[in-house]
Amino acid sequence: MKIHTGRSRNDQVVLDEKLFLKDALIDIITKILALQGNILKVAESKIDIVIPAYTHMQKAQPVLLSHYFLSFFKKFERDTDNLFFNFETCDYMPLGAAACAGSGYKLDRKLLKELLEFKDLDSNSMDIVGNRDFLIDFIYSCSKIMLHLSRLCEDLIIYNTSEFSFIEIDEDFCTGSSIMPQKKNPDVLELIRGKSSLVIGSLMQSMILLKGLPSTYSRDLQEDKKILLSAYKETSASIEIFSKLLEKIKINSIKINNALKEGFLEATDIADYLVKKGESFRKAHNIVGKIVRICIDKKISFKDLEMEELKNHSPYFESDLHDMVKIQSCISSKKVECGTEKGQVILNVESGKKKIKDSGNKLKDLIKRTPKFEKIIKYIDA
Repeated sequence: MKIHTGRSRNDQVVLDEKLFLKDALIDIITKILALQGNILKVAESKIDIVIPAYTHMQKAQPVLLSHYFLSFFKKFERDTDNLFFNFETCDYMPLGAAACAGSGYKLDRKLLKELLEFKDLDSNSMDIVGNRDFLIDFIYSCSKIMLHLSRLCEDLIIYNTSEFSFIEIDEDFCTGSSIMPQKKNPDVLELIRGKSSLVIGSLMQSMILLKGLPSTYSRDLQEDKKILLSAYKETSASIEIFSKLLEKIKINSIKINNALKEGFLEATDIADYLVKKGESFRKAHNIVGKIVRICIDKKISFKDLEMEELKNHSPYFESDLHDMVKIQSCISSKKVECGTEKGQVILNVESGKKKIKDSGNKLKDLIKRTPKFEKIIKYIDA
């Protein structure tokens, strides 16, 4: 009976969930940082490869492949920031709340806080036993990670098709067909994409579980453990296996270069060329649109048009046009801080390395803020 004195299932289960979440957060942050590191390796090693960027699944403008991968680095960077915030929200020691009114025994809550490595004490017993906001925050972060992974997987599945063939997924992450011997299916990418729905579903489950509950504890909350464990396990495993897949991905430069020759990717830059010469953008947009239609009808590209014909559309066209709208010129003109110009991309790679280093240092601090059970045992034995 002495062991049970001053305790309640209601505050103890909150403690268990918070301690579990601290470890889970450290695990997922560690894996996200490893994934970000692999993204930077791909971005750095493929810095000169240009790919078509797509909007509405239609060819839009040329960008560096590195710029594309760094766009997902930024998504995972926000995810990492969310995870660090999640750690802070579950770092309040709940013991002493008892069933709902607070313990009737003189517990040393500050000592418990220090032994269990919490940063502060939670302060309202009724809120403590019914609060699962920290759990919802964590599952929301998992959902967003899986959403980002799903979008990246979808891109890579498309780029891996024979119609694109921009990349090749290593055989370790593919399977064959049961009846079609030529098939090499990107099953791992498809499974991660599919599992994202399970984690996002867990977020909805957790919120619906709480939406109609009265204040403090109800037995309904017993169901939150299954939801939490499912979201954590699926997210952790998906990050880890995708990171390994990315290490072995192959880039097909020949196919990508062929794709750059179609789709009039330089059209926007031609319109910009006219604007810089003095044309209004609305008129420049219409002029280039007409030229594109002519090229499509004649089955030719911009570079096949004679200057005389171009001048029939606008007197602003001059002999420097073809140099200005080469694919590499289109890339090098995007020098804004967020643009795809090579120098800016290199700066973003270096910035990403610093961000990983800073996050790694923050992670080390979080590890120090998890319970050291030998410290607890030593106190008990004293």
